[in-house]
Amino acid sequence: MAEDQGSGGLVLVVEDDPDAQQVALSMLALLGFRTRLAGNGREALDLLRTVKPDLVLLDLHMPELDGLAFLDTGARELPGFDELTIIATSGVYRNQTSISRPLQRRGVRHFVGKPFSLQRLRTAVEAALADGPGLEAEGEPAAAPAGPARDEVQRAPVTPRGGMVRAPTAG
Repeated sequence: MAEDQGSGGLVLVVEDDPDAQQVALSMLALLGFRTRLAGNGREALDLLRTVKPDLVLLDLHMPELDGLAFLDTGARELPGFDELTIIATSGVYRNQTSISRPLQRRGVRHFVGKPFSLQRLRTAVEAALADGPGLEAEGEPAAAPAGPARDEVQRAPVTPRGGMVRAPTAG
């Protein structure tokens, strides 16, 4: 699925894992967003030459051009790249502590670990869209809150690569 016809803003999903792609696209559709899909950072850069999304949901670990390289290349090559609102995601970095400084240096203020629940994604998307693009003067990238939603994420079935294996349900 390369594009979903929701009624809300446009989200570019940059994700290489097919299961994680399906989960992200399904969740974003439930949240009312239209989506475009790029299977790696290189595809995403190509899309960004013609498409201006309201938000980018960026996996950090991908073949060909990973998330950090995507951020570096986009900043060098694409005018207006620093105006993008980006949420970084990762199944390797389950919390923002170990990746916050590299993301912060690249202007990314929001992170959500995978697998994530619909509520955690909603919280991250709402925060990112409210904050807008760019880097705050102080602080770490924001993450979805811990607590019951985190426990739910920890219990979610996962594939060997860390993606959720079932599509979300409403409610």
